[in-house]
Amino acid sequence: MKTKNKKQRKILLLLILLLAVTVGFALLSTTLFINGTSRIKSNEWDIHWDGDSITPTTGSVTPDTPASVDANGDIAFTVNFDLPGDYYEFTVDAVNEGTIDGIISAVGTKVYAADGETELTGANIPTDIIWSVTYADTGAPAVGDILAKRVDADHPTAKTYKVKVQFNPEVTELPANAVSYVYKFSVKYDQYKAPAATSPVNVTTESATVAQNSNATVTVSFTAAAWNLTVAGDVTETTGLAITGNNASNPIEDETVTRTFHVDTSTTGTKTITVTGDVTNAAGVETEINKTITVTVE
Repeated sequence: MKTKNKKQRKILLLLILLLAVTVGFALLSTTLFINGTSRIKSNEWDIHWDGDSITPTTGSVTPDTPASVDANGDIAFTVNFDLPGDYYEFTVDAVNEGTIDGIISAVGTKVYAADGETELTGANIPTDIIWSVTYADTGAPAVGDILAKRVDADHPTAKTYKVKVQFNPEVTELPANAVSYVYKFSVKYDQYKAPAATSPVNVTTESATVAQNSNATVTVSFTAAAWNLTVAGDVTETTGLAITGNNASNPIEDETVTRTFHVDTSTTGTKTITVTGDVTNAAGVETEINKTITVTVE
């Protein structure tokens, strides 16, 4: 090994970055039965790296092959480092020009020897290279991150990534011969479907099975600015089954409402209680309600 103050030797570190975007279509399948007509509306899946957005950071060394998008849609570059502290850094946009939201399902980096095939792990991963892929604004890409669909055909959405590789400035000795490493970073976007909205009205009971002639109750609870609900079925109450009202505050605010009703346990069998109507929150969003709960009396 030679110390870095003997400048007749240079370290040549070859780094190749492959930023791969892969997509999944497992959720985009349809099986239709029963006589009739069904139509799936037109959608477009288009998440990719934007080659025109690649911007090197001021101070970066000049790469042998600048970062660019290749024929496979990946990003590749090669760079040689001479001295500790040298670095190559750039930003690039992951762009969603489609009509389907994307969500990260896998993300990671692998390090290989110069052949690009022999993966290095554990103590074999070089410490003389500092490598990172983060978002340009904050944090690192992670599973669950969403890249929203385009606003319209002329306005795609984008997330800017920052890529940096650096010859560790803390290195005090240089290798006698040039060494090369290959780094491969991948982030997989799958199509994202938002979970169904939960009902703003909860109908609960302490126990789904109760004894005959016991004191069993059903509770209706919600948070809303206005409500117009009706409770029906196997309850002992004959009045108060209409739950109506609104929060008269100014400005309008949501209010939490709770009502309790008694299940008719005088006979055995399945008792059914329904709650129907609608509730409206302070933002003016109205939700139709049609909920059923059953209690078994033994």
